[in-house]
Amino acid sequence: ACAKLLDFDADHTQAAINFAAGLTGGSVQGHEEGSWQRCLNGGIAGERGVTAAMLAESGYQASKLGLEGIQGFAASFGDKTVRCDAMFEGLGESFIIKQRWVKAYPMNTTLHAPTEALLKVMADNNLHHSEIVEISAACQTVEPFLAKHKVSTVVSAQASLPFALAMAAVRRKVTIDEFTDETVNDLDIQGLIPKVTVTQDHDGLLIRVADS
Repeated sequence: ACAKLLDFDADHTQAAINFAAGLTGGSVQGHEEGSWQRCLNGGIAGERGVTAAMLAESGYQASKLGLEGIQGFAASFGDKTVRCDAMFEGLGESFIIKQRWVKAYPMNTTLHAPTEALLKVMADNNLHHSEIVEISAACQTVEPFLAKHKVSTVVSAQASLPFALAMAAVRRKVTIDEFTDETVNDLDIQGLIPKVTVTQDHDGLLIRVADS
């Protein structure tokens, strides 16, 4: 309805519908497609928390049984039971934020180990990317979007192991400066991506070169 009122064309209407779908609770479809929408999930969650606190501060009347009520959160989205002991266990004593980490590379964390292994193998053996005919990499958790070969945006590049390995082989480094539209469209990188397979059939990284 809002798209109609704003006289959106088909593309903008589709975008509005997909944003609305994401705002209902978030999804990883943005990771799959490499859209900017994936970056909204964490931000929107924080925004909702701030909005809730500000509404309470203003005196706006809230439900009393929003979690455990007959039409509350647990009844609508859970198993109809609110486990208060589990919900408040460790409250004020343990903090999830302390379990966070700093990423060594500006991409999905599961891509770090195989990418770092590739950089080491290439440096130790003085390899050039043009010598590589095949790369087989094991990944901690093979989600389909992490093994995708089709990469056309920076966001999708940050969640693609084939791209990460191809880019690391060609550029010999992995920094924020490598994640640009220019790098995504680099012909050497795009040419190496199809030579990468992602598997759980073995541990580690296998690189086959032209003379072996």
